[in-house]
Amino acid sequence: MRKRYIIAILGLLALGAGGVFAWQKYGGLDGNRLKDEISPYLLLHAHNPVDWYPWGEEALERARREQKPIFLSVGYSTCYWCHVMERRVFSNPDIAAIMNEHFINIKVDREERPDLDEVYMTATQLMTGSGGWPNSVFLTPDLKPFYGGTYFPPEDLPGRPAFPKVAFGMSQTFQNERAKAEEYADQVTKAIRAIQADAFVPDDSTRIDRALVNRAVDRLKSRYDVQNGGFGGAPKFPQPMQLELLLSDYENTGDVRILPIVTHTLNAMARGGMYDHVGGGFHRYATDVRWRIPHFEKMLYSQSDLSRIYLMAYRITGNAFYLHVAEDILAFVTRDMLGEDGAFYSAMDSETDTVEGQYYLWSDAEIKEVLGDDAALFFWVYGLTPMPDGIGGVLYKASAVDSAAFEIGMAPDELRGRVKGMSARLLEHRASRKSPLVDTKVLTAWNGLMIDSYAYAYEVTGSDRYRRIAARAADFLLTNLRTETGDLMRTYRNGVVKYRAYQEDYAFLIQSLIRLNAVTGEARWQEEARALTDRMIETFWDDLNGGFFFTDGEDSLIVRTKNPFDAAQPSGNSVGAHVLVALARATGSRAYYDRAFQTFRAFAKGIQEEPGRFTHQITALNTFLNTNWDDVLNDPAHGSAPVGQDARSPLFRDSLMDLMSNDNVVVHPTLSLAAEKPKKGELFDAVVHIRIDPGWHINAMPATTKDLIPTSVVFNADVPIEVVAIEYPKGRNKRLAFSEQPLSIYQDEIEIRATLRIPFGTRLPSGTELRAILTYQTCNDAVCMAPGELQRSVLLRE
Repeated sequence: MRKRYIIAILGLLALGAGGVFAWQKYGGLDGNRLKDEISPYLLLHAHNPVDWYPWGEEALERARREQKPIFLSVGYSTCYWCHVMERRVFSNPDIAAIMNEHFINIKVDREERPDLDEVYMTATQLMTGSGGWPNSVFLTPDLKPFYGGTYFPPEDLPGRPAFPKVAFGMSQTFQNERAKAEEYADQVTKAIRAIQADAFVPDDSTRIDRALVNRAVDRLKSRYDVQNGGFGGAPKFPQPMQLELLLSDYENTGDVRILPIVTHTLNAMARGGMYDHVGGGFHRYATDVRWRIPHFEKMLYSQSDLSRIYLMAYRITGNAFYLHVAEDILAFVTRDMLGEDGAFYSAMDSETDTVEGQYYLWSDAEIKEVLGDDAALFFWVYGLTPMPDGIGGVLYKASAVDSAAFEIGMAPDELRGRVKGMSARLLEHRASRKSPLVDTKVLTAWNGLMIDSYAYAYEVTGSDRYRRIAARAADFLLTNLRTETGDLMRTYRNGVVKYRAYQEDYAFLIQSLIRLNAVTGEARWQEEARALTDRMIETFWDDLNGGFFFTDGEDSLIVRTKNPFDAAQPSGNSVGAHVLVALARATGSRAYYDRAFQTFRAFAKGIQEEPGRFTHQITALNTFLNTNWDDVLNDPAHGSAPVGQDARSPLFRDSLMDLMSNDNVVVHPTLSLAAEKPKKGELFDAVVHIRIDPGWHINAMPATTKDLIPTSVVFNADVPIEVVAIEYPKGRNKRLAFSEQPLSIYQDEIEIRATLRIPFGTRLPSGTELRAILTYQTCNDAVCMAPGELQRSVLLRE
């Protein structure tokens, strides 16, 4: 205590008169208004000389009463530049004096209040063309933004003005040109509202069919980084939701091009420096294209999503390496992010003593000191990538264990065991270092994600310890973060619960309860899931356009958002779609089925135009389209007919047929080559054999009328292929109920034969595929469905 007072006195001697007053009144030893908050991020600012308020009526009422502008600062505990601004700007008494005189200052943890974060990040992006954290926004007393930015330094830097200059300028603008400031704030607010109002309105011209899934999968294929794995360039984010969509589509279609994209990416990430090879778990993203240098914070949602995708890859491929990575992630979470009460913490910081990544960095000399004679063996497998600032290096796996074992003449299992023991020694040594701060707040949504991963780990491995951890965390949330009326709460820390839950909190927790029910067979989990789903629909459902609002609408924000876009974690609407589909499949409830379809319909236009932003919802759509709803909703095991309409009625059956994709119910194509090894310059035949389910047909080539889509095939490959001729069979004429004239159709089984040639001089790399893309329209005697597309491929061998 004495040391603390000495430091405080020395600090006072360095302050000017205004700074001393600000420090004494608003910060000092007693702290400001943030000292009673539970967020570690807000508590980090509790002793700033800034007169901080948490977001709430006290601050907002004062702004209205005094007619002062609001300075809103939004960040989170593992944000590096948020820490820098806290140290260099908000801890400066002279800067604080300007802030306290001219503004009502509000500090927000974006993880506690994602609703505020979304609204005002959108504002900053509209005003500046970019965004990031900390988000620094100036508001009118009625909460409309009139200026925004991200990190502002204490002094001018090239291209980045000093915060005192910005703050003083915004104060003068508001005082002397208030009408202009408010007019601009009105324009920004209208733009934010228009984004919400216009973007998510159902568009009946967009079909809910397989084409939406195909478009998203094709986009991912086109963005795949063949050299390094993943999608796009640096910085490289893991993007597990994109990988999950690809694996889901691989399981549905058997497309052999998909699996190598996923496995290459998973291998590259797990070998790179973004993966913590000593302690387990993944850092948030890599700053370079090779996955070597991470941004060092560890987020709970990252561990959840990545452990699940590695488990999924293990289940599909049987590759034990993926199981090892997944279990290593879960071991890290169990050790470092699981509280004694059974709930999961939110994050681990990226810096220690203001140095980014210091806890995780190594030098050759330190590793040799710890491992002694084993160090040379360790470096057969691992390497060190130096940090750009020259302080230490990041461990990465320079070669696979099997390859290294072959090079040194050791059995792979023996080398694996030796490396595991050396990693344990390095972990023990690292534990003696000062560790990064852990954000110990409990978020309902993120805990739901992690519970789901542990339950899935139990399903895949059968290890009961995963089930126990998942069930205990679920019980904690249902006991401690649910009110007597059945409503969920958002955040918990040290026995204190705060903030009404958002839609994502409901959706993420419900998803984990559905998984627990599926893997344990305990009925209580489904009962809880259904009760929370009904409350979620009642509280957040948009009765006009479908889909879920993010908030319950009881806060006085300038707009009620409905964000369906996936980001670092899936959107609430994406997980909500998964929940509704899963419950409809499990219970046969038409009510859940209808909500699921309406959710897809609400965002179908966005899915079609920007599939990369809806990846997780597209995975739900894939499951929806591959479900035989006619059987599910009429299954006697599910009890009475679905709520609202008899599932056997013609109206229901027509709507069901209307939404189902063609390839989901009728058409089964295969592709084969007449010559197994076609030679360059010589003609060869490719045959598309199509089997059509009884009671259905597809239009012949050519189609009888321009309103019908003819069956057609185009060929594509990784190299130029010359299509010499395509021979379509003759159609059969048949008169149908919806047509006044006979139509030319294909039924039962047909073959489309193409004559192709590989031009001379064409290089055929190993693994080159010939792809047949089939376009068709399925009909029965009463109705024709939307056009569909299927691809089939075969290897071309020289």
